[in-house]
Amino acid sequence: MRNGTIAQRLFRHVRTTGKPVFRRHDLARLGGYDQIGRALRRLEADGLVERVGGGLWRLLPREQPRLDVNRTWSKPAGVPDDVLIAATLASPTIADLARLAHAFGLSRLRRLLAEMIGTGEIRPALAEVTTEILTNIEKGGVLAYRRLAG
Repeated sequence: MRNGTIAQRLFRHVRTTGKPVFRRHDLARLGGYDQIGRALRRLEADGLVERVGGGLWRLLPREQPRLDVNRTWSKPAGVPDDVLIAATLASPTIADLARLAHAFGLSRLRRLLAEMIGTGEIRPALAEVTTEILTNIEKGGVLAYRRLAG
C-alpha cells in the first residue's frame, strides 16, 4: 500500500529529486494524467509549486529571500510573507521583485498587487510599472526554466 495522497507523494518525489523544474510526464509513475493534474493544482493552491508555463512546474522555496532594500527594518524578528511582499510592491526594485517572484511565485505577487490597487494603497502609475516588471520577470523565468528542463 502507498503512503499518502497523490499530492503528498508527488510533492515528496519532486522535493527529493533536487531538480528545480519538472514536467507532468516526469511524474507519470505516480498516477494517471488527470490525477497528476489535480494533485499539481492542489499543490499550487497550497503555495508549494508554481506553474511556469509550457507544461513546466517548479517547486517554490520555503523561506523569505534576502532583498537589496530592507523595507521592514523596524521588525528585525521578521514579518509575515504578505507584509514583506506588500512593502516591496509599494516601493519596488527589479531585483527584489525577481527574488520575491522566485520565492513566493508570480501569482501571489499579482494577487497582492491587485488587492493593493483595489484598496488604493498603490498609485495607478506605479501599479502599471510594477505589472510590466512582473510580466518581464515571468517571460525571463519561462525561458530560464525551459533551458533547465532540457
